[in-house]
Amino acid sequence: MFPSYSLSFSECCQILCFLSWFGLTCSPRFLSNGTLWCVFRIDMYADGTQDLMMMIIGAPFKAPQEKEESLALAVKRAKNRYFPVFEKILKDHGEAFLVGNQLSWADIQLLEAILMVEEVSAPVLSDFPLLQAFKTRISNIPTIKKFLQPGSQRKPPPDGHYVDVVRTVLKF
Repeated sequence: MFPSYSLSFSECCQILCFLSWFGLTCSPRFLSNGTLWCVFRIDMYADGTQDLMMMIIGAPFKAPQEKEESLALAVKRAKNRYFPVFEKILKDHGEAFLVGNQLSWADIQLLEAILMVEEVSAPVLSDFPLLQAFKTRISNIPTIKKFLQPGSQRKPPPDGHYVDVVRTVLKF
């Protein structure tokens, strides 16, 4: 039985997750060569990096003491929890990318997470040679390389003025 539609955000999310799964499992192109498993892994890896990124994204909007603690915790978790897992994934997979043999959303998310953590603590990848090579390899893809150049569309970390504007607009 399918869940009913509702205006409740959580029920809509559940429906979207179900429809995504249902669409993937019923599509003939996803039933061969383990593609469904690849899609699952891409989503799982992207969600993992999203968790790490959210710790850093929210930090500038906290009080100064909380901000420093939050950033220190993000770096600690990156070094002790997240980066060792991705290092192992790259080692076990033996390919240039996290999933399969082509660039995926998970690769882009991991690169962005690495760059965000490096903005807080530059030597964070010193114990992770495969992640260092991954970062270099993905950063040298021409379109990504262009995006990472100064003056591109990539936004810098929020400064004090940006934080003040957001606090004023959102009234917090």
